[in-house]
Amino acid sequence: MTLRDDLKAMRYARAQALGQPAFCIFSNAVLDAIVVAQPRCESDLFAIKGLGTGKISQMGADILRCCGIAGSAPLLPPAQLKHAAYQRLNGLGNAGPPPKVARTQPSSSAAPPSLRTCATIGTSATAAATSSPAVAASAGPAAMVEKASLNAEQLGFAEQALRGSNVFISGAAGVGKSYLTRFIIQQLEVRKPGKVAVTAPTGIAASHIQGSTIHSFGGIGLGKGPAHKLLEKVMGNRAAVSRWQNVEVLVIDEVSMLDSNLFDALELIARTARGSHERFGGVQLILIGDFFQLPPVSLGNYQAGFAFESARWHECAVTPCILRTIVRQAGDSAFIDILNELRIGRCSAATSAALAACHVAVKPRPPDGILPTKLYCKNAAVDDENKAHLDALPGEAVAFVATDTWRSSEPAADARSRIFDAVEKKAVSILRLKLGAQVMLTKNMPEHGLVNGSRGLVVGYAEHHCAE
Repeated sequence: MTLRDDLKAMRYARAQALGQPAFCIFSNAVLDAIVVAQPRCESDLFAIKGLGTGKISQMGADILRCCGIAGSAPLLPPAQLKHAAYQRLNGLGNAGPPPKVARTQPSSSAAPPSLRTCATIGTSATAAATSSPAVAASAGPAAMVEKASLNAEQLGFAEQALRGSNVFISGAAGVGKSYLTRFIIQQLEVRKPGKVAVTAPTGIAASHIQGSTIHSFGGIGLGKGPAHKLLEKVMGNRAAVSRWQNVEVLVIDEVSMLDSNLFDALELIARTARGSHERFGGVQLILIGDFFQLPPVSLGNYQAGFAFESARWHECAVTPCILRTIVRQAGDSAFIDILNELRIGRCSAATSAALAACHVAVKPRPPDGILPTKLYCKNAAVDDENKAHLDALPGEAVAFVATDTWRSSEPAADARSRIFDAVEKKAVSILRLKLGAQVMLTKNMPEHGLVNGSRGLVVGYAEHHCAE
């Protein structure tokens, strides 16, 4: 086989494992660039356009193995890779701790106070220090879970899942749901290579299990709208149909965030795409979550309920596997009592006092400067909080103005207005920032190892030119 064949085979295997189209792993242009460059070491990978820190961290060793570098060890962790890239791009030697970066692409309407090249990989952008456990969790495979490390309760449920049953793994915080899930996924991927889709409703949740969002795997976009419309969308997407036809096991973590309407829609899509009369087209379901925790955002809207309230859930004969043995907090009975109280909506005086002693107001500022996120019920309160923090920072704000373009003919004026209003809620047309501003990523950027919800600080600005 040629190098090109080896790279294509590696790309296909990763795409099947992640439930993604091959071009999401890397494009044909990147494949051609690798063939031309024939990288021999880690530093060579950074010279290949289209290979960013995230991709190099995740598959750099595999690429080098394809290029004939036998026994290539896994590459550096993402933070160290970013440091290496920063030094390489800026001609530095050992220049202290690695700068951390996030990216945005609006154009600035005012010259920043001190323009500099930031630690960017493949593109210049607004730089920000990031501190997101999801980023680290998404890079590289998780450590293997040994069968002997499972307790009797976990082992019994694992055997049910591995026998092919549809299961729902649940339980309170600390009972080992994630640990058991990792074991089941690892075993299934050995038994059914390329046939296991590992998903979750959000990018952050998906990164924790080295998977993709159910929306990405399923080809359902935002997943909004009636089931027949989502079905039309998927059936018009050849890659999505192929994923549904190829999969044998569908893992959905944090299933509590999936509403009953979307669960029903996914069942219809699976059955139709696979041309089967069986529920979910005969695909085995491994569902994980705790319905006492994160509910669906759409709960109560359009008659949407919890996923387990779906008629299809019961028709799929999902077996509840409720873990009850506390593992993570074992030996800390006080903490267990607090968690069990809060789980059912109770908060005694003792619990309230214990939590007050942990309040952010009585703790020092985090060493990385990234403040804990505050949650509000209304967007207006969020805007007021963010504006107050921005106004309190020294220096002048820099305005980044969005450029909106239409991919097809412009719609009528009333439709334009509705579309712009919807876009404005997701991404403001004028974004004002200052050095030191707290920021949050609102889009999954897997090619850079970043997910929706990653937090950071603005540490500088750099020019970025988008091709029209």
